[in-house]
Amino acid sequence: MKTIWKNAWPYLLAALVFVVLTLVYCSPVLDGKVLQSGDNLTWQGAYQECKSYTQETGHHSFWTGSMFSGMPNYQIGGGKYPATSLLLPITKILRFGLHNEVIIILLAYFLCFFILMRSFKMNVWLSIVGSIVISFSSYFFIIIEAGHNTKALGIAWMSAVLAGFVLMYRKQYAWGFVLSMLFSFMGLMKHPQMSYYLIMLMGVLFCAELYIHIKEKQLKDFAVATLLFVAAVALGAGPQYANIRANNEYVKETMRGGHSELVKASDETNKTAGLDLDYATAWSYGLDETFTLLIPNF
Repeated sequence: MKTIWKNAWPYLLAALVFVVLTLVYCSPVLDGKVLQSGDNLTWQGAYQECKSYTQETGHHSFWTGSMFSGMPNYQIGGGKYPATSLLLPITKILRFGLHNEVIIILLAYFLCFFILMRSFKMNVWLSIVGSIVISFSSYFFIIIEAGHNTKALGIAWMSAVLAGFVLMYRKQYAWGFVLSMLFSFMGLMKHPQMSYYLIMLMGVLFCAELYIHIKEKQLKDFAVATLLFVAAVALGAGPQYANIRANNEYVKETMRGGHSELVKASDETNKTAGLDLDYATAWSYGLDETFTLLIPNF
């Protein structure tokens, strides 16, 4: 029992620190105030018709008449698939059984970044401080205020999946497998952009691990870790297949897919498909803006 307590108390302390910081920072929420996030308000209006239909009939609709002259609602939230429904109870656990999005996101930032730092064998205290510093990056709060909640949760869970990736190559297969399966819940957030960024990061780490294992002549261990990680991600991402396939079919008929009649090329010599680069990246960071990740009001 003493050994268990000795190993567990730093993590319990970290969790306590994160909970206290979250409650202090989110004290206006505890006073009953509500964050008026623009994108959330827009989504509520778009989703209300489907929500009412589900409440009245008990069935989920894959079509909404409240947007344009009617359109599929795959990305609005109305469509539910049997496979993804199996994950919903686990999702409630990952959301700490809470309902307030701001508190959920901040706790997820803290805990997932902490897990990532521990996977790199940082000591507990440095991991706590590092997690707090990273979590309070200005950008992570700007997107909450804007209502990009799914993006924020995707960023948080990226850290946990990366931790699983690292632990696989440290031969901590059980924890690595469990954390790697969180890739599935990133899919539930329906923000694939975060998954793309995660794959890029894992690609860099993969090359680094390959170099290290070749240098230390441990290719067998590398192969085992890689296969287990792929299996964990495949098992986690499998329930997302129906959602991904439906979205793939739908996007071909949209502005971003380059097939919508609503989009006309401003220049007849423009042969590119989809959106213009300037339009597609209008809300992306410029080179100098990147420093706002570390420096508030840069």
